[in-house]
Amino acid sequence: SAIGITLSAGRFSAASGVHVMSSENLNAVARSGAANAQMLAEVAAGLSAPQKELPPKYFYDQRGSELFEEITRLPEYYPTRTERALLEGWMPELVRQLGTRTLVELGAGSAEKSRIILDAMRSAGHAELYVPIDVSATFLSLTAATLRREYPGLSVEPAIADISEELNLPRRMPHPALFAFLGRTVGNFYPPAAIRLL
Repeated sequence: SAIGITLSAGRFSAASGVHVMSSENLNAVARSGAANAQMLAEVAAGLSAPQKELPPKYFYDQRGSELFEEITRLPEYYPTRTERALLEGWMPELVRQLGTRTLVELGAGSAEKSRIILDAMRSAGHAELYVPIDVSATFLSLTAATLRREYPGLSVEPAIADISEELNLPRRMPHPALFAFLGRTVGNFYPPAAIRLL
């Protein structure tokens, strides 16, 4: 099929040439006891397995996030261009009809494609809240600061989280809220450009 999930997409072997986790991720994990214990358990399990593997979420520190954004701009990487074209064609009318007031994005990264939805929300006069969710605190903070400058009047409330676990979303979200996964493929959780209205 044109769009799908490969079962091995959530695994990275030591032989794949992926570099060691940066000091940003190591320091962030060290500051959080629970996260540290979880990371150590996941790394120990992955490195104890016959086929060595690590959860891909640990590659999305500041540098890993920047590298992923660079990959999406390569001529060979067609999914981003295809998804952008679909969003540009459908979102203005869809957002207008739905009256979307909140956008919650899983794996936001730089929120490049999110801007298409935010622009549609702003054009419809409904842009109230954007909740970008990502595992990289530094990258997410930079993205949120940029969006606050680009969209004055839009409340931007970032959430640092692993989307495979329960999310702590803002208590008061204007509805209808659009939940979207437009960015990174982390493990086997969401297909590219999945969108759901709640």
